[in-house]
Amino acid sequence: MAACPAALVCRVSWLFGPVPPGRPSHFDNVLDRASSGERQCLIADKFSVPTYTHDIVGWVEFLLEREKSGIYHLCNAGDPESWHSYAEKICQLARQRGMLPDGGKLVATSMRDATFFREKRPQHTAMLPTRLIDEGIATPRHWLHAAKEYLKIR
Repeated sequence: MAACPAALVCRVSWLFGPVPPGRPSHFDNVLDRASSGERQCLIADKFSVPTYTHDIVGWVEFLLEREKSGIYHLCNAGDPESWHSYAEKICQLARQRGMLPDGGKLVATSMRDATFFREKRPQHTAMLPTRLIDEGIATPRHWLHAAKEYLKIR
């Protein structure tokens, strides 16, 4: 930021929402695998806050239109979730809407047992959208409310 004080840096994590073909999010992968009855091993000790891409687009548009600069954490509200708890809640929402039959098993596992990470990952990556709130730009909605909206268009 010192080299370019006018820069806008938007930090995001655990995105869900419409994606390009062939690039499903964790949200989409969980539902697709659950609908086929597949057993899923999901990390239960890595935490962040899921965030809806449509919400991010609105916040970024606002920031750009007003020529804001600095670092902004763009995330929905809610307590941090593990990949496992996130998957449980996604499946519960889908079942409530009749989009997912009962079945499929979500199994909690540990980061230390995961073999798919190339590099060591931090255990906690949850952010707070403090600047968005403090500057009166937005009061982000809970990610579960955003997830319900996404399920309507998925």
